[in-house]
Amino acid sequence: MAQTSQPSVAGMKVEDCNFVGGKKVCKSYEQRWSYAIPLFVTYLNPLANWNPYGLTMHMKSYDDKTVYDKGRTGRFTNSTAYNGISEYVYYSTPSEFFGSSKYGDAKPKGVLDPKGVIRSVSKGGIRMKLPNIPGVGTLRQTYPIFPIHGEGSTAWKEYEALADLVLKRKTHANMLIEPISY
Repeated sequence: MAQTSQPSVAGMKVEDCNFVGGKKVCKSYEQRWSYAIPLFVTYLNPLANWNPYGLTMHMKSYDDKTVYDKGRTGRFTNSTAYNGISEYVYYSTPSEFFGSSKYGDAKPKGVLDPKGVIRSVSKGGIRMKLPNIPGVGTLRQTYPIFPIHGEGSTAWKEYEALADLVLKRKTHANMLIEPISY
């Protein structure tokens, strides 16, 4: 968001009225704000849904604490390992898949599978950048789309001229080499 004085941006106006000495005194405030909405392209891959250990996915309700209830923090003991996975605690990728866990992104957690076996897993799901995959490297999954700003450039002017010529043929008929025939 950015505050602007550009008159083509719709403004918001508010009046603050108070009684001063028995008289109504109003003061107006006006602001204009522009917004930039970031767009991204995300390349999906099977890792987003991969669950090779068949870890139980808990989806009862928004505040379901089954996975991390009673002091479960993802450590590697039966009482502290996560009890399955959820939308908010989504550790499903085998930790050996990413190789080294020296970086926090691939740091493994302990999760109990349906048989009660503790599995060493890393974060699953969609990421901006995947941790290092041995033999492949680090892969980026999400790329920003930058807005095209070309107003004033020669290419932009030619594009606008061509658009006018195509969309307003009768108005600009004198610019055409061949006459318009219907």
